[in-house]
Amino acid sequence: LATNSSCARLIGANGAFLAYAAPSASSGPLAVVPLRPHRVPDAQPLVLAHEEPLTDFASDPFDDCRWATASHDGTVRLWRLPEGGLSAPLTQPAARLGHGTRVLAVDFHPHAQGLVVSLAKDRLVRFWDAERVAVQARTAPLAREEAPLAFALDAADGRRMLVACKDLTARLYDVRAPRRAVAVLPRAVETERGF
Repeated sequence: LATNSSCARLIGANGAFLAYAAPSASSGPLAVVPLRPHRVPDAQPLVLAHEEPLTDFASDPFDDCRWATASHDGTVRLWRLPEGGLSAPLTQPAARLGHGTRVLAVDFHPHAQGLVVSLAKDRLVRFWDAERVAVQARTAPLAREEAPLAFALDAADGRRMLVACKDLTARLYDVRAPRRAVAVLPRAVETERGF
């Protein structure tokens, strides 16, 4: 399986599809393959998600046919896949959500239907209402040295989000009131160098 090296998530799956960032020299295609038993054709139609490299993608836990993609182009795009899978390339997203700067990560909230969470180089985590295509809430901007690198949503109850930051700390947020971190865990992030 060849993948796009700029993408944080190598592979994703839900009850109906398996997805991976397809290799590309400059754009951000997403390969989405139905899980029904069959032989995958050599030329699988792609979701032509972005003109710049893909950085992350996720499936909606409430709707197997809805996927989100993030890219260097500063957008999060929502995609509606046909139930049986793609028969031709998909080029038009169902919605575009803009950060204005490279989006590093995207995910759907595990318990709040229609809530998309994204993290960008602008040092903000945004919570989007996917139904209304609007920002519902966002974190306060972090200082430059605290720039967020990744996030994880608490799958147990969905009330907390942990954000790993460039200053090697991890910040814990209450997703119902995300303006300020409720806790800062010093030296919680390990890097390749071990510190």
